[in-house]
Amino acid sequence: MRCTTAAVIRLALAIVSEEFRAKVQAPRSFMERQVFEIPSLGGGKGGQFFICDTKRNSDAIFAYYDAFKALAGPYVYQSPSGTVVVQLNNELKPDEATKYEQAISSLP
Repeated sequence: MRCTTAAVIRLALAIVSEEFRAKVQAPRSFMERQVFEIPSLGGGKGGQFFICDTKRNSDAIFAYYDAFKALAGPYVYQSPSGTVVVQLNNELKPDEATKYEQAISSLP
């Protein structure tokens, strides 16, 4: 069986991601967390948003996902007030991610 370079890289990232998740937990400083599906991605893929009672709590979540963009994906946005964070699946097309970024930017 031949493996492509891309397949080997995906496998390596999956292993690193699994080991990483076992060692490092995302901050639990949110009041509410909601996982959602983005229809264009299919297969239950989408994103999640976190609602926090303070900007400081939200900053911890944003910093966590921002620091691990290589694993979690580049689409992490925070509302202007700093109390909402959205993290989107890395397979999302940039133009579609921009729509989510604009929506969260319009929040108070």
